[in-house]
Formats: sequence, C-alpha cells, structure tokens
Amino acid sequence: MAIKLRIPRGTNGKGWLTRDPLVRAALIVFVAVSALIVGFFSYYYVKYDQIIEKRFQSPVFSSSAKIYAIPRVVRVGEKITP
Repeated sequence: MAIKLRIPRGTNGKGWLTRDPLVRAALIVFVAVSALIVGFFSYYYVKYDQIIEKRFQSPVFSSSAKIYAIPRVVRVGEKITP
C-alpha cells in the first residue's frame, strides 16, 4: 500500500516552513545555538591542540624511559653522583 503525503504550500509559494512564525523562531534559535556550540568547541579544540603540539616538540619519553631500567647496585663507600 502506497502512502501519499501532501505538504501544504503557503500563499507566496515558498512553503509551510516560512509561513509559521513559531517554526521560524525555533529554527533561528536552533541555528544560533548550534553556531555558538560549534564556535566554543572550535576555540577550545584549537587552544588545546596548540598546547599539545608545544609539548610534543620536545622529547616526550626521554625521562620516563628510565623508570623500567635495571636498578644500579650501590655499595658502601662507593662514590656516586645524585
């Protein structure tokens, strides 16, 4: 069984969406809020991307690689540096 759907058109020929002021206001609010959310996300994305890129310019794992190294044996009277 086929279903036919008719969308009413306005008198000016633009359609039903632009005719209703409530739908128009809701659409404007949705677009404005979406633009704000995308703007905030983009700002913080770029901000923290720059911080991460700055940290990755130096050697990342040079100091942490010695955590799992074999410990050195220290004997009494041995002269070592800190």
